[in-house]
Amino acid sequence: ALLAAPLTIVCDGVKLGSTDRLKRGICSHDLAARYREYVRRLRALIAAGDRPWSHATIVELAGRGGFGFAVRQGMLYRDSRYVLVLQHDRPFVRGFDLDGVLGALDAHGDRVKYVCLPTHSTHAHPELLFGRHRLRLPGASRFGAVELAPLAFWYDSTHIVPRKHCLEFVFGFGGKQSRVRRGQFPEETLGTAMMADITAHGFGAHAQYATWVLVDALAPAGAPTAPGERVLVIAATNRYEVLDRALTRPGRFDRVIQLRLPGARARERILRLHCERVHAPIDADLGAVARRARGMSGAQLAALTNEAAVRALRRGGDEARIGEDDFTAALEAVRRPAADRAPAYE
Repeated sequence: ALLAAPLTIVCDGVKLGSTDRLKRGICSHDLAARYREYVRRLRALIAAGDRPWSHATIVELAGRGGFGFAVRQGMLYRDSRYVLVLQHDRPFVRGFDLDGVLGALDAHGDRVKYVCLPTHSTHAHPELLFGRHRLRLPGASRFGAVELAPLAFWYDSTHIVPRKHCLEFVFGFGGKQSRVRRGQFPEETLGTAMMADITAHGFGAHAQYATWVLVDALAPAGAPTAPGERVLVIAATNRYEVLDRALTRPGRFDRVIQLRLPGARARERILRLHCERVHAPIDADLGAVARRARGMSGAQLAALTNEAAVRALRRGGDEARIGEDDFTAALEAVRRPAADRAPAYE
């Protein structure tokens, strides 16, 4: 059925810059040229007339609009009753009951106004909501041929909505209040406000949003399949400030735990641990080295130990001992910018 449906491809505009900052729509001249070539090839596919391109229309935005604005503009080019919103990086991995979903929207339009296709995020949604807000959602309900579970969040991932409802409720057509503006993601604005509303006022507030997720009988391996079952996803980084906003916005990770850099005693213990792994005796006061290594992370202390060991081995061969001078030189080397630092063994 989807192969026969009209397809609208919205190509967002870009701003030229010296570096690529794609979430802000800024890209280099080289990437902009490749993007223009991508759009040209899309047009060639449509001109060839093969399915699914035979029903496709390309909408090019003059300036950068962002995902939410792109969805809005795409809906203005169609007059269909329902719209399936699909991000470019969200492929279908298997079929789903499209007729059943449309039947639920038709027959229960007062209660069902948004149906999201399941992802790992939606599978973890009930536990995330309970863990963060101590709010438990009701179980799934059957709407005709499909089973739907309530959502307290508006996900940007693949979903089906009534076109008129989306234009009015999300984008403010018909004199309504716009919940998403140019440059924004619905998840970041509407999704966040919706979750705050439902957690503050209880599940009764869900009625005005009427957001549901299709219960997937063929859930991905590892997805929760019973009440209380939980998949715990843990990620680690030492550069949180440069993470893509798509990873850090609400609905992704339930908790962010920041670990402080080790203090002097912890640095000494870390140094001793790494020194046990080098094949050379230590002839240095590791406590003094740890105090001088203030502000270093565990990874930097490992690099410090390795650098000192390499210097000692270069100087004395297999009989070398790692001394104070080796650690002093290693401290200077590890603290130098990477571009100015040459390995000691070269």
